[in-house]
Amino acid sequence: MRQYLLTACFFLLGVCFGSLLLPNIRMTNQTPVNADFCLLARNPELFESRRFMSYAVVTSAQPHGYVLVNPSCPREAMVFWDKLDRQDHVEELNPIFRDHENISIPVLFEATLYRPSLFENFWNAARQRLGLSTDYDRRIAIRAFNAVGEQEWDPEKQAWKPVSRPPRSVAGTGTQNTETATGQEKNLPDDVIKEFEIGPFADTYRISLRLQPLYLRGDFDGDSRPDYAIPIESISDHLKGIGIWLSTQKKIFVLGAGQPFAFGSSVEKDLNAIYMWEVYEKKAVKQGARAEPPPKLLGDALAVRKTGSASGLIYWDSKNFTWYEQGE
Repeated sequence: MRQYLLTACFFLLGVCFGSLLLPNIRMTNQTPVNADFCLLARNPELFESRRFMSYAVVTSAQPHGYVLVNPSCPREAMVFWDKLDRQDHVEELNPIFRDHENISIPVLFEATLYRPSLFENFWNAARQRLGLSTDYDRRIAIRAFNAVGEQEWDPEKQAWKPVSRPPRSVAGTGTQNTETATGQEKNLPDDVIKEFEIGPFADTYRISLRLQPLYLRGDFDGDSRPDYAIPIESISDHLKGIGIWLSTQKKIFVLGAGQPFAFGSSVEKDLNAIYMWEVYEKKAVKQGARAEPPPKLLGDALAVRKTGSASGLIYWDSKNFTWYEQGE
């Protein structure tokens, strides 16, 4: 009996140590299948035995590292880890993430599902019982990736394809000056699209998809003509900002995206901290958090919220756009 017990113990010990050495089945030579990211995120068990290729945006979730998200299902974020088979784009992307902690980069990636070893399962179960964090949510092992522009899923070809240009319609809620898509899409005027996507502006900046709604319409300079605010980013260093098109002046004013913009005493070139925005219709502004008196608006303003900071207004002062802090 004692001999059988010792044999069983050595067998289990061997399985545990073996699982440490072989935590995942390598599939480096398997041809990847194209996968809709939203389907992958919601039904990961469908891809357990396959190497797959998908599209997502690598974005910061500090202080918890980076996650993969897709604009089609923004709530289906997936945590990942690097287990690269190819290093062809590592030197290109690593400096970007090192220099810009809050960067968001669209990538096509090849991956396999992360499969914890038997020992890791025991370890995670013990940590969970003790109320400690586990690695259960680290579902994707990135095998290779490549920085790309915005992509969209082609259901007919079951593959990803480049978006010719970012979507011009907006789905979201806000004030009556916020464009919405209710049945029939409402698009940006062609002359505004032309200014943002053609010419000198497009050589330095591009439209970003990081904010919802994707653009705001308002009379920002008080001339009774519609103006447009669109999230942008600098092409060279991926710094986030806002481009505001004033119809009368036929000019885009760039806030951030490499250009300094003053948030009170703080001057910032990257407006990535802005996570929410809407049109603030022209009306009296209440006293804010600071002693300075509130501005008298010439037109509509942008009401924004920043991570780790108070909310405030971005408004036109007859010469430039400026900031007024309102408080929490």
